[in-house]
Amino acid sequence: MRYWMILLIGLFLAGCYESNDLLLDPAAARQPIATGKDWTYGSGDRRYHARLTAKPDGWYDYAEAHLDAKGTEGPWRTHTVVLNYLTTANGYDVFVYGTYNRNDSAYMYGLIVVGKNGFWQTVMPNCDPANADAKWLDADTDAATGAGAKIKAIDDFERVCHFTTREQLFAALRSVMVRPEFWSRVKTAGR
Repeated sequence: MRYWMILLIGLFLAGCYESNDLLLDPAAARQPIATGKDWTYGSGDRRYHARLTAKPDGWYDYAEAHLDAKGTEGPWRTHTVVLNYLTTANGYDVFVYGTYNRNDSAYMYGLIVVGKNGFWQTVMPNCDPANADAKWLDADTDAATGAGAKIKAIDDFERVCHFTTREQLFAALRSVMVRPEFWSRVKTAGR
């Protein structure tokens, strides 16, 4: 479960794959990740308490609270997340995740790679050259625009790849996933 933190960190970064409407199918929601455990993680000099809960409708609630230097929790923030199956590759099941980001008033997407023994990790495509980790920028942007997404400026500094159909989104994510460099983003030791 420690890899779920990458998802939440990514929720607050621009440059991702997004849409105005939910492009995943809530009726096809899958829950391949075990829940019921809390964990803490760090991001820079900040610490967080996190929890993942499976919901009866097939979605997940991801909640986190900031921990101050004394370990005191701040208010909890919750995001609902839905997963749709994409494919199986290299011994992993690969899912598309979607969640609504109130900060951007948009749905955001990425991939969750689920392996054996409970291993899982999120991979969030990036379309923003201002992003601190722009290593995958060209490949992720090419995959999105090749599938029909449009580059959308958020402001003078940030941009996203904007999708209007499920077919565009899934085609772009498949293109990202089949590139050899994608698997270097996944911690294969977790298999």
